[in-house]
Amino acid sequence: DDAITLAKMAGGTDGNLITYDASGNPAYVAAGSATQVLTSQGAGSVPVFAAAAGGGKLVQYKMVSAGGSVSSAATGTSAPEIGSTTFTPTSDSNSLILLVTGGATYGGAENGESQFYITYTPNGGSETSLFTSTPLGDETSATRHKMGIAGMVAKTSPGAAEQTIKIRANGKDVHGNTVSVGWALQLLIVEIAA
Repeated sequence: DDAITLAKMAGGTDGNLITYDASGNPAYVAAGSATQVLTSQGAGSVPVFAAAAGGGKLVQYKMVSAGGSVSSAATGTSAPEIGSTTFTPTSDSNSLILLVTGGATYGGAENGESQFYITYTPNGGSETSLFTSTPLGDETSATRHKMGIAGMVAKTSPGAAEQTIKIRANGKDVHGNTVSVGWALQLLIVEIAA
């Protein structure tokens, strides 16, 4: 034990690694190319250097805040705009993750049914609604903040030109009547490689 020194080992190629073959004998893992990673081939097989698996890489992101007081029962792309930003994906093959978090406060004690919407307008295209939040629950006090509302949606084939993403919101009660709602939301846009 501990008697074999590096000087007593056979010479090898710079970058090679020592492993064992299927017969249990010492063997070399041939050196790979720059940026390749050591990849297991499973039990009983010699590992190899190979290109890292693609996909899932965060390419870019953007975060914006949106807010304002809304008094409208309109929905979807007709609801009042409380925030807008542009975003240019690097590839139409990638995907966007759009996440909105935040909350709102009713101007009075109301039974709230207000919602927010994430809309998407491709360069030269028409605005469409990608996401509709759940109703902003029952409000019992004018000063009680409704925090914790959130929504997330994935957008595939986002294009590769500048796109417009908007947050729209309304203010309404359970009967569809207009009420005053103060919204405070944050939008996170993340582009993920295909």
